[in-house]
Parts: sequence; structure tokens; C-alpha cells
Amino acid sequence: MAFCCIGCLLVLVAHYGLAEPVVDSVPSLHTAEPGGNITLKCGADPSKINQYAHAWVTWYRQEPDGRIQIVTSLSTGYLKEGRYSGTVDNTNGQYNLTIAGLQGTDSAVYFCIVRAALLFAPGSSTKLVVSDSLTVPSVELYSPGLFEDDSDWTEPVPVLCLVRDTSPGRHRVLWTIGAEAVAPGSAEEGEIEPDGSYSVRSYVTISADQWNSGAVKCEVYNNITNVTEKVSTSLRKQDELRS
Repeated sequence: MAFCCIGCLLVLVAHYGLAEPVVDSVPSLHTAEPGGNITLKCGADPSKINQYAHAWVTWYRQEPDGRIQIVTSLSTGYLKEGRYSGTVDNTNGQYNLTIAGLQGTDSAVYFCIVRAALLFAPGSSTKLVVSDSLTVPSVELYSPGLFEDDSDWTEPVPVLCLVRDTSPGRHRVLWTIGAEAVAPGSAEEGEIEPDGSYSVRSYVTISADQWNSGAVKCEVYNNITNVTEKVSTSLRKQDELRS
């Protein structure tokens, strides 16, 4: 597989007068288990290429660091390469990619570009997260690292709970400050890590009084089994993580 840059693809698309984005700002989301198969769909404007009987569909994946990797190229007469196979429907502008034997490193954002003669049509994108539902997530609680002599701290204190090895929608974060449960100060944000795992970040901002009152606890609640799987606690006057 080869790498290319987003800029190169944008130049190519712009050269042929196409205004559509190469990667959707909000791609559709799919989750899958390791070892299984999944079919991703890519839709392109059929008016650009449906008059041609033959077309090449090149599938790409965008890595977490922004790099773009060529996955495979398929056509009406060449629909399988290694773990990858697919379908080509020029009439309706629908193109499928099936990935067999899924691995954690298959997690990425996938999209396609269709070429017929000298016409190029960028298609829609999909975020794929490959995650084992039996894996217990790890939890890391980050605080500003206040020390013992910071007891007179008066500014609001931001706290981050980082949940690794999860999947979209599988867990949610519950916060407890002292003896009171609190709602997160911001919505949970998920992203694919460089190793293909999926992590979720949840933030809360608490007052200096709350910080000085004692423990900050981050619980990871499994939405499927309805149990708390992991707890990370950070105590005031300790610049360390506990999980």
C-alpha cells in the first residue's frame, strides 16, 4: 500500500473541476469485531461517470495523523485483491468495499475516488472502528498536576478522563467529585488512535473548592452490560494517576 497526501488528491480533484469534498466533514460510522468481515459503501455522482461502461474505483484510508493511504483499486473486471473485494455500479454511482479478516489496524476513515476515462468523481466516506467488545478499557485521569503547596489555588480546574480500547457508543463516562455525581462539562469525544484502537475523552471543569475537597473519580460505564467496568481516581495533593 502506498501513501499520498490530502493536498495531492485535492489538486487532482480541483484540476478536473470537481467541487465535492474528498473526505466528508462528518463521515458515517461503522463498528466491527476483529476477525469478521465488513462492507463499506461509497456513493459518487452517477451523472459524471454513468455513460462509461468501465471505471476504476480507488479506495483510500485516512490515518489518524492525516496521511492518506491507498487501500486497493477495483474495476468492473477486477473486483478482488487480497483481503479486499467489492462491487462497481456506475449506473447508480454505488461502490462497495468488503474487508475480510478485520484487524484493529483497519480502523480508519475510508473513501473512494472513481475514474472513468479522464473524469474523476470523489465519493462519500465512512469511519470504521474495529474493536473487541470483550476488551476491558483502560482509564487514565489527568489533572493539572497541582502540588501540595497549591492548596490556595482559586481558579477553575480542568480535568480529563481518557478511556482507551473502547468503541463508539459502548461506554460512557460518569464523574464523581467528592461525594457528588456531576455531569461532564463537555460532550465526550472519540477518535482513532495511531495503533487503530478507539479512545474517548471526557472533560469536566470544577471549582477550586471542589478540587480541594478531595477525590475526583472517573467511572467507565458499559452501556451494553449496564455495569461499571473501570474506575480511575485522582486524590488532591497527589500528582499521579491511579487505575
